[in-house]
Amino acid sequence: MPIQALGYAGFGSAALEDWRQFGTGLVGLQAVERGNSLLAFRMDDRKQRIVIDRSMPEGARFFGWRAPTRRRSSTPCGRRDAGSGTIPGGTAASAWTCWARGA
Repeated sequence: MPIQALGYAGFGSAALEDWRQFGTGLVGLQAVERGNSLLAFRMDDRKQRIVIDRSMPEGARFFGWRAPTRRRSSTPCGRRDAGSGTIPGGTAASAWTCWARGA
């Protein structure tokens, strides 16, 4: 299945406020609160494009790729939104789990 584009990216960091200042002040992203340990950013009509997760190890990262067709599977990592290639209802933790398993 060919990859069309990067759908989202996530990073582990305890410096949420630094990321907030960078994302909103320098890059012009919209910050979206996701709880005490998670900060997400929007730049278009998608729910989130960049996620910073305090609960992940510093420097850890995950990526979601946009693909042209839906990949069908019974596992959460295999059920992807056809338009974005992301996990439906997915969180940084679920995306991290899928990345770690290589799914």
